[in-house]
Amino acid sequence: MAEAWIELPVADYESTWRRIHREFRFRPSINPADWPVFAEPPGSATWSVDGILPRADSPSRARERELATAARDVLLTHVPEPLFALNWQHNGYAFRPSRMVDPHDLNSWLVPVCPNGDYVIFLSQDYAAGLLGQPWERTLCVFGDRLVPAFSLACKNLLGPPVRMRAAGAPGA
Repeated sequence: MAEAWIELPVADYESTWRRIHREFRFRPSINPADWPVFAEPPGSATWSVDGILPRADSPSRARERELATAARDVLLTHVPEPLFALNWQHNGYAFRPSRMVDPHDLNSWLVPVCPNGDYVIFLSQDYAAGLLGQPWERTLCVFGDRLVPAFSLACKNLLGPPVRMRAAGAPGA
């Protein structure tokens, strides 16, 4: 697990968040009128993860494990390593999905794929592809030319159709 996740130095962590705020116009909010909190990139698709997020009365986190494993496989195949992996108000990491021993083990994810109370972000180093998780809206935005179709195919039966899509080449939000 340690080799898959390398904690970002403070300066890198802070500069990454500054760039996220600037490029994705990130404005955290629990107010539905402010959603989505990220300017979702052109060519992105956003899925509801409401049926995936664990509930207090849920005996199993099987669907969350399925999403994590699918996300790892898609990131591994379509995004160069390392990625930025950030969990708002927590440590940030350089993430190498190829080095995960058991992606099905949710405890091995230092940054969860499912936004379970905090904003979660997985980004390519060039910010051209990634996942943006919004805990209050309970959504996961996927962007990147190759990442969106691969994620859509991998999670079709798990997530269903996207709740929002942004056409490639669409003007900024």
